[in-house]
Amino acid sequence: MARKTFEHLEGQRRRPDVYEEVTAYVQWGETFRGVFPTLPNEGANYHYPEHYKLGYWDPTKTRWKSRQWESYRDPNRLTYRSYHEMQSERESALETVIEAARAERAVRYLDPEWVETLRMFFAPMRFAEWGISMAHQYVGRFSISSLITNPSVLQVFDELRHTQRIAEWTHDLEAEHGGFGGYRTQWLNDPMFQPMREYLERVCVLRDWGEVVVATNLVLEPLLQRVLYRTLSDLGNAHSDSVLPHFAYSVYGDEERHWAWAAALAAMLNEESDENVATTVEWIDDWAPLALRSVEALAPVFSVVGKEQNFDSSLAEARNLAADVLDSAGVSATLLQDRPAAVGSDVQ
Repeated sequence: MARKTFEHLEGQRRRPDVYEEVTAYVQWGETFRGVFPTLPNEGANYHYPEHYKLGYWDPTKTRWKSRQWESYRDPNRLTYRSYHEMQSERESALETVIEAARAERAVRYLDPEWVETLRMFFAPMRFAEWGISMAHQYVGRFSISSLITNPSVLQVFDELRHTQRIAEWTHDLEAEHGGFGGYRTQWLNDPMFQPMREYLERVCVLRDWGEVVVATNLVLEPLLQRVLYRTLSDLGNAHSDSVLPHFAYSVYGDEERHWAWAAALAAMLNEESDENVATTVEWIDDWAPLALRSVEALAPVFSVVGKEQNFDSSLAEARNLAADVLDSAGVSATLLQDRPAAVGSDVQ
């Protein structure tokens, strides 16, 4: 009798869907038939030093432990095809907004106060998005299951899309108003961006892919993206910006998927063992102070337009959102509530 699905998906009470068939057991991982494969010591593809183990997926690349890596399921259940179809529609909608704004020369009529506010922060944020994309390239390379690799790699695509859109609209702002070309110097030297730059540079040299997931998706992203969304949406609408509120909405939808898949992974692992809970909590404790300092450093963006109270409320929303994300990840929601930001770096 012909098989109806792949061998490793047989025996389930229901027939596996397309997501499972094209995502599960795609890479050479630890849990395939319960045996982690070994590699020859010699050969063209295995010339790395043994302690690097770069030629294959290695369970020691994270302190998280599991006997059921292949049990994880992305709550969004995205494949490359479904992801492409979804994002194609979103990009088409955003592109329509941008094309209409260009046709109507909307950027020319932006409130000068809003233009000055955008000069402060908008263009350098491309480096924040790029940094997270770099960090998740490491996750995509070393995570122990293709079911984890998949949402991480799709997140890389999202972050690159955000980076490109920021660069694209910055070009329009520079052409019309000037003063947007010093974004690299701003990122490297402006006090507003130094906590965030430190955070991302430290994340990008982590060797534990699980810690990368926690530091980016469970700690920084819920805090940062909620504040950025409120900045671009609320302040943009208040200053008759016809583009950036739509951009903020599109980006925020991506970010919600990012912390959802990471929280589902952490919840599965934390339910499996107290050791995983302790590891997750340790990582959150390590990264939360600097993450809060990174977000609080953006307060001048609101004060320049006399909207300090908006920043306070958006930061409170961000803390509550981060607490909800941690709660869904199976750890205490109080880890980010009423926690002071770091005066200096608390990350070792």
